[in-house]
Amino acid sequence: MLSLFIENFFSTHQNILWVLTVAADLSITLLIYRLFGKMGLYTVVILNVMLSNLQGPKLTVILGMETSLGVILYSGIYFATDLLSEKYGRKEGQRAVLLGFVASLIMILFIYLSLLFLPSQVPNHAEFANNIHQAMKTLFGFTPLFVFGSLFAYLVSQSFDVWIFHYIKTETGGKHLWLRNNVSTLSSQIVDTILYAVVVWAPVVGLIDALYLASAKYIFKVIIALIDTIFIYWASAWDLSDADWQESFNANKQEYEDSDLFLDAWLGKTPLWKVFWIYNIFFGVILFGALTAIIILMSPIASTLILILMISLGGPYVAWILISMWRCANHSQKIYNILAKLWVIFIILSMGITAICPIF
Repeated sequence: MLSLFIENFFSTHQNILWVLTVAADLSITLLIYRLFGKMGLYTVVILNVMLSNLQGPKLTVILGMETSLGVILYSGIYFATDLLSEKYGRKEGQRAVLLGFVASLIMILFIYLSLLFLPSQVPNHAEFANNIHQAMKTLFGFTPLFVFGSLFAYLVSQSFDVWIFHYIKTETGGKHLWLRNNVSTLSSQIVDTILYAVVVWAPVVGLIDALYLASAKYIFKVIIALIDTIFIYWASAWDLSDADWQESFNANKQEYEDSDLFLDAWLGKTPLWKVFWIYNIFFGVILFGALTAIIILMSPIASTLILILMISLGGPYVAWILISMWRCANHSQKIYNILAKLWVIFIILSMGITAICPIF
């Protein structure tokens, strides 16, 4: 009876349900952070990324506007990464973003594999097994465009969020937490909303409807960003050195603050093996595989627009990784120094030949 009462109440009070869900998401984030410190925030980012991807295709109406249900938990990711960045430094915020990205890839891989298994045909269980199988196909049958588009939008927007947060923090001398929290979140949410609308929703509902959904989603993201300002001020004042599992955080605070994944590689401070195998090979293959898939899948809609968009987003990554690899090679053994620089030259020549070939 109680569950029926709750369902009936919220079926006619969807706005109240939305407010309670936002409050629950932010409150649970604070609770997990309070209990487990930095590791708790990593958990929140990974959990919210996966849940928001699952809820992303579900459309609902809140405050009279149609929007994706995934926007609630997805917006909470920005709160968690901003809190990580504020308390532990830029590198930890970027690490959480990459953990969420990798966790999503692994989840999608194993869900895809699970759908390849046929349902049981044992007579007593065949109907039940088939119903569950079809339900899983409906819920987890991600289209390639949704997979590549959502992960690409997440990686770009979240990385931008961490960067702009610390840029503002540096420019303001660590003052005005409210400013960097809101500006970083709202600006990166614009990037995410536009990418998601153009790449994921436009092929499904059309460009006009996709932009309408995007505008509605952004309004909700603005509201959530303003609300979480109160929470981040509260949480940033906590001393959780004991909850961080005996990490010597206080003694190494300056190391946390000054360390930066992208900047360290750009300045040649990162080990060459990490730049080559992780940033260049692993993430490079994922990024440009996703870009290629998006261009192919979107070609019937707006091929020129998508191509320009993808080149403008992929170009900076190529420049960063090539320059970083060249500089990091200078601090490695001679043989690896030579091999890495030959690789950089090979990539540049390959891109040049690829650009020239269409002329002939």
